[in-house]
Amino acid sequence: MEWRDWPSWRRLNAIARLPVGGAAAAGGLAAGSLAEFIETLAEYSPSSYPTAVRNVAEDLVGRQPAIAPIVGMVNTVFLHLEDGPDRLSALLRDMERRIATSEGLLGGVGAPLVEPGFGVLTFGASGSVRAVLTEAAVSKSFFVSCAATLPEGEGVEMAADLAAAGVSVELIPDDEIGEVMLGCDLVLLGTSAIGPAAAMNIAGSAHVTTEARSMRVPVYLVASVEKALPGPLFDRAVEAGAREGRYEPIPLGSLRSVVTEFGVLMPEAAGSLAAEIEVAPELMEG
Repeated sequence: MEWRDWPSWRRLNAIARLPVGGAAAAGGLAAGSLAEFIETLAEYSPSSYPTAVRNVAEDLVGRQPAIAPIVGMVNTVFLHLEDGPDRLSALLRDMERRIATSEGLLGGVGAPLVEPGFGVLTFGASGSVRAVLTEAAVSKSFFVSCAATLPEGEGVEMAADLAAAGVSVELIPDDEIGEVMLGCDLVLLGTSAIGPAAAMNIAGSAHVTTEARSMRVPVYLVASVEKALPGPLFDRAVEAGAREGRYEPIPLGSLRSVVTEFGVLMPEAAGSLAAEIEVAPELMEG
């Protein structure tokens, strides 16, 4: 069978063109699909390795340079392509497992930040933020205001998901964020990527953090460590996000803390998450 007919390749092709779900979900699906592709390739078309894998990786990062887990996965592919299919597949399966468990871990770490009776503001439809709020709602009562996050309306999805989980929630227009912020105790934001000095968020997040700072409302970023990118890769992701008009950077200094699977980190500590990650030469080009 021609490898371009395999289900794993078809999934990867679809992810490259239109990823579904959040950044972490897209990265986890890509890692699992690429591991499956490599395993099938090794069994049925070993002579196609590593060329076919390199082609798939180049397509993914070329089309989705703003999705940090995908960029990080491709970086791993380029760094370990010559180690052979067994080693590379194992690394990708590890990434798939880490992402699959990250939301549950983030929920457990972040839930204590939401105290009984709190008012919480969200912007966007981050699965990580949703995990924190649904975990907190197991034992506490609080109220969430979800900004609509136009033009895509991600906040509508977030409000519906939280309501279905039993969270007390309201949907608010984006132009009422400042007014609603007066009654909030904290802001929770997700992110698409974390760099050394900034995070990349859905467009409009900078306005939210500015309003929060002016009213002394703490802003917490909720993010899997898979979203950390070394400086050159983060800068490229921001450039791509700006071209799309969908993302914008916000300084880590505008945050109170960053919630990760391994604990609540100070912004400067979160910015150093990717400091030791080697960048493949292929991703330094262009």
